[in-house]
Amino acid sequence: MGYYIGIDGGGTTARALAVSEDGRRLGAARGGSTNIASNPPEAVRENLRTLVADLLGGSGLPADACLGLCIGSAGVDSEASRLQMLKILKELHLSGPRMAVNDALIALYAATAGKPGVILISGTGSIACGINEAREMRRAGGHDYLVSDEGSAYWVAKEGIRAALRHADGIGAPTCLGGALCARLRLRTPEELADYVYAHNKSEVAALCGVVSDACGRGDPAAVRIMEQAAEELALLVKAVLEGLRMTGRTMPVPLVLAGGFLKNDGRLREHLKAVLLREEIRVELTEADAPAEWGAVLMAQELAGKEMK
Repeated sequence: MGYYIGIDGGGTTARALAVSEDGRRLGAARGGSTNIASNPPEAVRENLRTLVADLLGGSGLPADACLGLCIGSAGVDSEASRLQMLKILKELHLSGPRMAVNDALIALYAATAGKPGVILISGTGSIACGINEAREMRRAGGHDYLVSDEGSAYWVAKEGIRAALRHADGIGAPTCLGGALCARLRLRTPEELADYVYAHNKSEVAALCGVVSDACGRGDPAAVRIMEQAAEELALLVKAVLEGLRMTGRTMPVPLVLAGGFLKNDGRLREHLKAVLLREEIRVELTEADAPAEWGAVLMAQELAGKEMK
């Protein structure tokens, strides 16, 4: 019996799922990062080879029975990165067609079963992605933390640190963020916050977003401004995708899937976002993703092969 493979490739881990032609789950595996932007191609190649080998070995599936494979991976952000990922996929020696897309798209497919809609992700980074009835895809944001990712956990934490340093330097508005951040990190002075940022990775810095959110809840003006601006930036991503897909001005609201650890777990951010969407008359129906993203990759693999899930 033939099967389809869907892979959700993240910046830290990757998850693979094999599903039969009639929709039965045949096996799953977990492996290392497939982010082509932050890992050498050799590392991505080895991680994918090991992941697929574990998937097939654990489920007893033959390589020549694969009907289609789709990977949605962090780092697949351009045509060049897509082609680079496809080249690696071809070296897996599986039968069937293969495709590579950004991980936001498979998360959307998982939530809407491939139907029109938009997904907004705010975790360590941020991105919005959508598809319309014509099967056109549009994305906004997601260009990584150095140049983009507005409204993400990293961005909020960075802005909180920036506000604390400006206050410490005597050029910014008063804020409790310096003291709160130092207490969380057991630092002596706000000046040490910059050293912390340069000595730690983006996930560790992003984890400080909760300090800013808590300060917002206590009414700190700087923290309130940051959280409100985060919501504004996320709403801009949604609006750009809707306009790019010609999905504005509809009678029925467009499904908007909220995803990413920061957006799903921080109630203040969600409430600020809802307020902005309402104020700007961005007609969407909020929902959350239930199915894992690798399931969306399976659906895309089936679509690539010209099949539909039974």
